[in-house]
Amino acid sequence: YDRFWEGRKLWATIVSHSRLFSANALSGFGASNPHAAEQLVAVAAAFPATTMKHLRGLPANLGDGDVAVAMALGAGFEGAGNQPCVLLGFMAAETERLCMEAARESYMRDEAEGVPGRSNAVCELSRAIMVAGQMKSSVLALMEALGSCERIVDSPVPTSYSRHTSRFVTMFCFSLPLVMVELVGPWWSVLFMALISWSLYSIEEIAHTSENPFTVGKGSIPLERICDMIAADLKETIAHRSVLRHPTSPPRAPWEA
Repeated sequence: YDRFWEGRKLWATIVSHSRLFSANALSGFGASNPHAAEQLVAVAAAFPATTMKHLRGLPANLGDGDVAVAMALGAGFEGAGNQPCVLLGFMAAETERLCMEAARESYMRDEAEGVPGRSNAVCELSRAIMVAGQMKSSVLALMEALGSCERIVDSPVPTSYSRHTSRFVTMFCFSLPLVMVELVGPWWSVLFMALISWSLYSIEEIAHTSENPFTVGKGSIPLERICDMIAADLKETIAHRSVLRHPTSPPRAPWEA
């Protein structure tokens, strides 16, 4: 069960940092470069579903709703061996690019307007570096969560342990009637043996299901629902992007007062 619970906590990390990354992208760079910021949010929205398919050994095909991702990554994305890593690499590189672009635009604007000391550019650079640092921290957390999920998938329970447990349960169930018949009689022993066998084999089956919590099934983590929830949340964040903008104007320099 520890593997199942660890997997659920890792996906909680993916949920939290996908939202945090998107909020920082829109609030930090949505005003200066809204197209690139929304493209980053689209990539962050595609990351959970891509990770889910990667953990299940399936390729992630870009659908009609992932046009922004296709534009950002090009045709080489679908042929990548580790598609979630491609997304994270793009998120980190694009964050760095937006940070430098925002600082450069502010520098050129100060130079054109003749602002002494280019103080606005310095403030913009400090703000962009702070936002980019938070976004890169989210990328790092997503990368660590991806690696931990891959560790769970690539480290199955040893086959010898599983076979030994199955053999022990089988031998116990086959030998138990010899004792039950003398204790409760032949008819009651059939009922008790059915209940005991069902209980033991159910426990063993639950253990096999929990070995890989990312597969498709009732006993697994509902990854489809989680991915749909993240995608819906981030699309709603883009739709209400104006809420994330700074409501106040940028601070004035002392000589502008």
